[in-house]
Amino acid sequence: MLGNKAGEQTGWFAKIVKDKFNIEMNMIASNVEGGDTKFATMMASGDLGDIVIFGSDSDNKWLDA
Repeated sequence: MLGNKAGEQTGWFAKIVKDKFNIEMNMIASNVEGGDTKFATMMASGDLGDIVIFGSDSDNKWLDA
Protein backbone atom coordinates (compact mmCIF):
# COMPACT_ATOMS: atom_id res chain seq x y z
CA MET A 1 0.00 0.00 0.00
CA LEU A 2 2.75 2.45 0.87
CA GLY A 3 5.52 0.93 -1.23
CA ASN A 4 7.35 2.80 -3.93
CA LYS A 5 8.87 -0.22 -5.69
CA ALA A 6 7.15 -2.98 -7.56
CA GLY A 7 8.40 -6.11 -9.26
CA GLU A 8 10.49 -9.13 -8.44
CA GLN A 9 12.92 -8.59 -5.58
CA THR A 10 16.57 -8.73 -6.70
CA GLY A 11 19.96 -8.35 -5.10
CA TRP A 12 21.65 -9.80 -2.02
CA PHE A 13 18.52 -9.94 0.14
CA ALA A 14 16.55 -11.78 -2.54
CA LYS A 15 19.40 -14.30 -2.86
CA ILE A 16 19.46 -14.97 0.91
CA VAL A 17 15.67 -15.47 1.03
CA LYS A 18 15.77 -17.74 -2.03
CA ASP A 19 18.69 -19.82 -0.69
CA LYS A 20 17.37 -20.13 2.85
CA PHE A 21 13.61 -20.41 2.31
CA ASN A 22 13.25 -21.12 -1.44
CA ILE A 23 11.01 -18.07 -1.81
CA GLU A 24 10.99 -15.60 -4.69
CA MET A 25 9.38 -12.29 -3.75
CA ASN A 26 7.32 -10.25 -6.17
CA MET A 27 6.32 -6.89 -4.70
CA ILE A 28 2.99 -5.50 -5.83
CA ALA A 29 2.57 -1.93 -4.65
CA SER A 30 -0.91 -0.72 -5.51
CA ASN A 31 0.17 2.92 -5.52
CA VAL A 32 2.84 2.15 -8.16
CA GLU A 33 0.95 -0.26 -10.43
CA GLY A 34 -2.51 1.13 -11.04
CA GLY A 35 -3.50 2.64 -7.73
CA ASP A 36 -6.49 1.66 -5.66
CA THR A 37 -8.26 0.11 -8.64
CA LYS A 38 -5.68 -2.67 -8.95
CA PHE A 39 -5.78 -3.40 -5.22
CA ALA A 40 -9.59 -3.45 -5.15
CA THR A 41 -9.64 -5.85 -8.13
CA MET A 42 -7.10 -8.19 -6.51
CA MET A 43 -9.02 -8.11 -3.22
CA ALA A 44 -12.36 -8.84 -4.93
CA SER A 45 -10.91 -11.77 -6.88
CA GLY A 46 -9.17 -13.23 -3.82
CA ASP A 47 -5.78 -12.94 -5.52
CA LEU A 48 -3.87 -10.80 -3.01
CA GLY A 49 -0.88 -13.08 -2.62
CA ASP A 50 0.58 -14.90 0.36
CA ILE A 51 1.66 -11.91 2.46
CA VAL A 52 -0.38 -8.71 2.52
CA ILE A 53 0.62 -5.58 4.41
CA PHE A 54 -2.09 -2.96 4.81
CA GLY A 55 -1.35 0.66 5.48
CA SER A 56 -2.32 4.07 4.27
CA ASP A 57 -1.54 7.70 4.73
CA SER A 58 -4.68 8.78 2.87
CA ASP A 59 -8.44 8.74 3.34
CA ASN A 60 -9.23 5.41 1.65
CA LYS A 61 -12.67 4.45 2.94
CA TRP A 62 -12.21 0.69 2.36
CA LEU A 63 -9.39 0.65 4.96
CA ASP A 64 -11.78 1.86 7.68
CA ALA A 65 -13.81 -1.34 7.66
